[in-house]
Amino acid sequence: MPGLIKLRVKSQLVTDQIKHVADKIIKRHTAIFYFEDQSIGSGTFVNAWGSKGILTANHVAERLFGSSEGLFGPSKSLLIVAEHPDKGVPLSSELAEHVPVGRTGQNSPPEKGPDLSFLIIRDQHLLEKIQTVEKAFFDLDVAPPPLHPILNTKVWWGITGTFDDSFGRVDANHNGVPLSKLANFVGAGNFSCDYNSTQEEDFDYIKIKVPAGHFEFPHNYNGISGGGFWLMPMEVDPNEYPHSVRHRPPILTGVEFAQFEPDRGERVLIGHGPNSIYIRLKHALKQHVALRA
Repeated sequence: MPGLIKLRVKSQLVTDQIKHVADKIIKRHTAIFYFEDQSIGSGTFVNAWGSKGILTANHVAERLFGSSEGLFGPSKSLLIVAEHPDKGVPLSSELAEHVPVGRTGQNSPPEKGPDLSFLIIRDQHLLEKIQTVEKAFFDLDVAPPPLHPILNTKVWWGITGTFDDSFGRVDANHNGVPLSKLANFVGAGNFSCDYNSTQEEDFDYIKIKVPAGHFEFPHNYNGISGGGFWLMPMEVDPNEYPHSVRHRPPILTGVEFAQFEPDRGERVLIGHGPNSIYIRLKHALKQHVALRA
């Protein structure tokens, strides 16, 4: 095909770049919620058109703050802001404001969607705490939304968040309180994706097939809900020999909200796609600001 160059690159070069993107860039944007019943939720620190906050699934946000329809009561929870002890912050409506973007119908299956929310962080001290540790806000209004045709090809993805099975008690009495551990997980791979764009309020959906229980991936992805789907673009310089591999900036492309039953060592995760987080979220924030005015 004209314009394409076929190159062979050592797989270790790609693996090293992917590991760097996962550990040094994507992990910095990952938010973890810990609930009093020891269940987990996930999210992504983002800057969305002037508002800094956490992008997550709606059912996770409603556990945190309760539903405007009274379906759930607020739950005691911690926002984990760093990967070392004493960096959990009790999250409350005084610190963050819930902006529902899409809510699943009461009698709908969880994988149907929509299921998306944004938590605007209103507390300046919390923002400063997040920014003084190794966390960072991904700029949705600066990053280019991914091209839809790319999403139906096999590309490098990062699946982020944490999962319930990673919870473990480390110390029953650490400075007077229990100390537990959680995984800040980035599962990277060359995964297949099924992308579906609907005309219903700009919501779109991504299904990604991932390992279940092998290659250091969890068997059960409970807790990943609200975590990010990231595209991890790579580039090769054909003018260098041996060919050098470089990563380009990763792109937040979706938000996971449900999983399907495992099948032959794999699971399909479903989440919202770029229309939902680059178009629908922006529209919801504009509406929210207008209502507050």
